[in-house]
Amino acid sequence: MGTDDYAAGRMATEHLITQGCLRIAHIRGPEVATAQERLRGYADALESNGLEYRADWVVAADRVDSGATQHGAEAMKRLLESSERPDAVFAFNDPLAIGAMHAALNAGLRIPEDMAFIGCGNLHFDDLLRVPLSSVDQQSAEIGRRTAQILLDLIETKEKPASRSVILEPHLIPRASSLRR
Repeated sequence: MGTDDYAAGRMATEHLITQGCLRIAHIRGPEVATAQERLRGYADALESNGLEYRADWVVAADRVDSGATQHGAEAMKRLLESSERPDAVFAFNDPLAIGAMHAALNAGLRIPEDMAFIGCGNLHFDDLLRVPLSSVDQQSAEIGRRTAQILLDLIETKEKPASRSVILEPHLIPRASSLRR
C-alpha cells in the first residue's frame, strides 16, 4: 500500500517547470525505494522538458524524520553555494522543504519570485509558514482507510487472501511557495 513515488517526483518537477523554473534542484531522501523513485521522476521530468540535470543540484539530506527541517536548511545552504544558483527546489518531503525555505528566506531570497519550493506529503503546516508550501499529496488518509479495510477483511475471513499491491496516484496541491504565474 502506498503512493506512486515516481509520479510524485515527476509531478512536482513538472509543476515547477510550468511555473517558469528552469534550474531545479532536488533535496533527496535516503537510499530507499521511495527516495530513488522520486529522484527518478525528477530526473525524467527535467530530461523530457529539455532541462539540465546537474549532480551538484541534487543534495542528500542526512535525515528525513525528526530533525528534517534542520537538515533541509543545511541542504539549502549547500545549494546556495552553487556557482549557479537554482531557481526552484523539489524536496523529498515537506519538513525538508520547510527547512530549505527558512534558509532561503534567511539568505534574503523571496519565495517564489527568487526561488520556488515544493515538498511531498501535504502535511498541514500552512498556518505556521510565512509562505504556504506547495506539496504533492500522497493520499495518506486514503492509504490508512484502505489498510484498515484490508485488516478488517483479514480478521473476518478464514481463508488466506491473495497478495495484492495497491498504489495510489498522488495529487498536486499548489500553494504560494511555487505559484509564479
